[in-house]
Amino acid sequence: MRPFKIAFSGAHSTGKTTAANALTEGLARHGYKVERAEETARKCPFPINRGATPEAQRWIYEATLAAEREAEERAAQSGAEGVICDRTLLDSIVYAFFQSMSCNRFDKIFPEHREKWRWLYQCDQDFMDSHVFSYDVIWHTKPDGRPPAEDGVRDTDPDWHAQIAGMFVFFSERLGWHLNKWVFQNTDSYPSLLDVPYVNHYPGRNQALHLALTLITERKVPA
Repeated sequence: MRPFKIAFSGAHSTGKTTAANALTEGLARHGYKVERAEETARKCPFPINRGATPEAQRWIYEATLAAEREAEERAAQSGAEGVICDRTLLDSIVYAFFQSMSCNRFDKIFPEHREKWRWLYQCDQDFMDSHVFSYDVIWHTKPDGRPPAEDGVRDTDPDWHAQIAGMFVFFSERLGWHLNKWVFQNTDSYPSLLDVPYVNHYPGRNQALHLALTLITERKVPA
């Protein structure tokens, strides 16, 4: 049985890394080992956030894809139960689409802008057609009303943060329409953290995956 893959998806400063860390620790306390696919944007050699270029967004997309594949290989080799991702590949696509939209008004004047973003549409199609099925669970995280936390890297502009979060809502809904496999749960366990999970497989197929879902939905993951 292949290792499961759980990923957190959403705008920056919505608790993805915190949740991934807590879930990793919660599974470890029950004797389950997992591999991690960490965020890659902070390692990008190009400008990120509002100043991100097409080159930056493509670098992040490719680095995220590589990080997931490397974590999956490590899990298969080490016998780990699964892989936990701070981000999904969709996250890099959402940020790239947002940046590409800001360039659209220049398309008629500078057609090269359009050409620089052409790769994005194929990557989006590849994600929807195949890569999304590599995840067992995707949890969409949302802002909790507080401004983004300052950490020296992430953009703390509240308006930009809200616009990005809105893009994630749109893409999450689009993904739900595409797959028709979203499970809606109304719970006050993590009202700002866990909104809509996408479950690719029945969780009972794997005890560790079932435990992971239980830890999250019943708030047994420490904050």
